[in-house]
Amino acid sequence: LEESLKAGEKILPENPHSFDLLNLIGVVNAKLNRFEDAAEYIEKALSLKPEFIDGYNNLGNIYQQEKRFDQAIETYKKGITLNPLSASLHNNLGCVMKEIGRVDSAIHSFKKAIELRPGYAEVFNNMGLAYKISGDLEAAIQNYVEAIRLKKDFAEPHNNLGVVYQEKGELSAAISSFERAIALIPDYGEALVNMGVALQSIGELHRSILFFEKALADKKQAQKTKDSTKGFLLKSLFALGEKERLLKELNNLLSSGGKDAMIGSFCSRAKSNYGFQVKNPFCEYPLNYVVKTTLSKSYDFEKLFRKPALSIFQGSEVSKKYQSLLINAEQTSGNILAGGSYFSDEARGAIHQEIENYRKQFESSGEGLITSWPDKYEINGWLVRYKNGGSVSPHIHEAGWLSGSIYINVPKSNGLNDGNLFVSLDEREYEPTENANFGKVIDVQTGVLCLFPASLHHCTIPFNSSEDRIVLAFDVIPN
Repeated sequence: LEESLKAGEKILPENPHSFDLLNLIGVVNAKLNRFEDAAEYIEKALSLKPEFIDGYNNLGNIYQQEKRFDQAIETYKKGITLNPLSASLHNNLGCVMKEIGRVDSAIHSFKKAIELRPGYAEVFNNMGLAYKISGDLEAAIQNYVEAIRLKKDFAEPHNNLGVVYQEKGELSAAISSFERAIALIPDYGEALVNMGVALQSIGELHRSILFFEKALADKKQAQKTKDSTKGFLLKSLFALGEKERLLKELNNLLSSGGKDAMIGSFCSRAKSNYGFQVKNPFCEYPLNYVVKTTLSKSYDFEKLFRKPALSIFQGSEVSKKYQSLLINAEQTSGNILAGGSYFSDEARGAIHQEIENYRKQFESSGEGLITSWPDKYEINGWLVRYKNGGSVSPHIHEAGWLSGSIYINVPKSNGLNDGNLFVSLDEREYEPTENANFGKVIDVQTGVLCLFPASLHHCTIPFNSSEDRIVLAFDVIPN
């Protein structure tokens, strides 16, 4: 690539008005991750030939890589205005809409692309991703299957199909899909990790470790991806009770500068279970960072949160996610807070504001939770409805940074702490005599928001009521 770039730049002075050459130099720069230079060359190409459709595609892709989403959208739309029959422009517009959470707009663009090019396998795969976010798992499956039918050696929809089967609790089908993806691309990191996670969920811990190790052997993996994979490896080692290797891997992860919720959780658990003394890079004292706010005092809670949440359970558009941690309860699939779906921009804005208030409340803190606060993040949300006696076992949200729960409906308590939130440093169940050093009970009511570090284990204390307990849970996920 470097040689191609040098060759192109050498002959450019002789052909300064060659939009093809400028575009080519821009594309090579993009492949070398020199996005600013890439954009400059392709912008010059478009100034020379404004009807150059490939230029709009390439420039939009560069903006999207740089997370300059508004510019990417504007660029793709300009291209579509010039050539409304370009399936690739509609597909790329759909991809950026999906990335910013505008799932309805994304699906509209993907449908247009398929209308223009019915055999476009990549678009069916992208459409499946969009339907998965929207919570329509059956539509996602249909689109992944069509992508596979159109392109037999296309590994990505096999992996994505496995993810949906896993969400439905069909673990055998999920594992088969991951196997097909890995057979097509043996070093497919995402599929290897997904296979490991699926094996974890059925108790095949030793096999799961083999897949995590294969994923970690890929030198092309980004550090953030490696840290996440190592976190899943720690989970298997912890479950197997392999103390020595667990502490060794945790030390290695810490020495490499790893800092996320899963690492923070394992620092706490290793300290609790093995007396492992090390400074927690994510949050040393997470119980001090649990915040409860009454949303109904500052917002129209009924309009923004309660009515939309109740309407989701009354409809049939959103699939239910299989969740082994739940007892006498159900959870929605996909991202219920995705743009253009069930909750308004005003509701999402309120959540973003409360997250920012949380950061400001602790901005003088030296904890990694605050000092390494993500510059950009997305919010992934889901609803949980608990019936009489319902609960959820202690767990953490591995992909999150900050976790939150908005209490849509909390029945009146019939006993001490019934239906309350319990947060703790490790996976122990709630006990009325629980040591305050390891956990705390948060008294919750309808209209309350709780925010806490994603490294904290949390669970719902069982309750008795004929009334449903409904919670809108979400995670702040770094981009």
